[in-house]
Amino acid sequence: MVPKKWLAAPALAIIAGFFFLAPVVPYSAAISIPQNYAPDASQICALQVTGQNLTGIRFNSTAQFDEYTACLNQHLLPPTEVTGSSTLAYRLLGVGTPPFPSQVYVTQGDESALVLFQGSRAVTAYEVFVTNATYNPKDTIEVLNSTVQYTGYGDLVFTAAVKNVSPYNMTNVGVGVIGLPASSFLVFPVSGAPATGPRWYQNYLGSECSPILLPGGMCKTGILLGTGNLTGMLDYLALVTGKAGGTSFVYGKSVSQAAPQPGVNQAWVAMLMGKVSQARNGSAFTENSTLDRFAATRFSTASSMPGISDYGFASDAAAYFGEGAGSVTDLLLFPGSASPYQYAGELQANAPHHWALLMDPGYTQYGYFVGTAPYYSVSADCPVTEVPSGGVNITQYFQSYGCTVTALPSATWLVIVLGP
Repeated sequence: MVPKKWLAAPALAIIAGFFFLAPVVPYSAAISIPQNYAPDASQICALQVTGQNLTGIRFNSTAQFDEYTACLNQHLLPPTEVTGSSTLAYRLLGVGTPPFPSQVYVTQGDESALVLFQGSRAVTAYEVFVTNATYNPKDTIEVLNSTVQYTGYGDLVFTAAVKNVSPYNMTNVGVGVIGLPASSFLVFPVSGAPATGPRWYQNYLGSECSPILLPGGMCKTGILLGTGNLTGMLDYLALVTGKAGGTSFVYGKSVSQAAPQPGVNQAWVAMLMGKVSQARNGSAFTENSTLDRFAATRFSTASSMPGISDYGFASDAAAYFGEGAGSVTDLLLFPGSASPYQYAGELQANAPHHWALLMDPGYTQYGYFVGTAPYYSVSADCPVTEVPSGGVNITQYFQSYGCTVTALPSATWLVIVLGP
């Protein structure tokens, strides 16, 4: 009797590799861009249904229009087949590399679309309105950065900077964004799209970045997205279109970022300091990264003793700037939900000491830090509106004027440091 033998280890490795690694299972997905007809379809159907040329077409009834639509549908361009392959493990178990990339650029006649896949299924598609384009060409365009943030007024804005890394002059460089729930007014559902298959949207690029972009040149753009509170992670696509060396291109860069939160942020502070600069008769402040870092130090120290005004400034400044400590000052501000322009007015009206520091022409640079810490709120009917100096017990000072002081567990602190 011949004893049974197990398969040798190399043979098992070959079988496992074939099952898990070899892309032997073919996949295909038929993508039809909605209402994408043959070039002469409209003219043919106009003559067939009404006997009129397309330029003078008149429909006598709803039934005639329906007949015209049915005729057009007989001239739809055939679908574009997107092909791919994956492993037996993916086909049977759903594990491993999917058959399609997450983004597939599809052309069909003179129309094009960007189709987003999840695994083997097309889930969302955007009409791009660019003809005969190359998708994600190498060494052509680069998205240096892109982000979604709140403006000083609570609106969401998408910003992006792109660079021409090709040797050609670029024309009609446009930047848009897809995949954001807050950007719904930039994309519209396609009427007449099939009920099955991906969800179809018309994508309108939000902003022209540059009509002509020279080699090595950069341009920036911003697109207002509207309002809304976002949570979690944002996964979206920064989309750039244009023409380089006589060839159209579409470039998409996937971006993932934490959802921004409304309130005081970089844009808010920039608007505030811009308004302050206007009040200084055009003597503008410029942001300084060293002062930004010191503002963070000041927040850490001052918020550890929120009941004492401007706590620890002298020691912080001496440790940070040494002999130059006397050339800087700070303002501890609590803007609440005010807009930057509104808050500038509140400072001017109710905090003359703080406003005078902002108006001082000896200060030309600023740094800032935004944090959350406990805060002492003073009743609105209080006859005094600011503490006159540092090192003052805030509760005792305002209560001496008959004011009510309430300790809040959390509030937004805006620390602004001014320097020469």
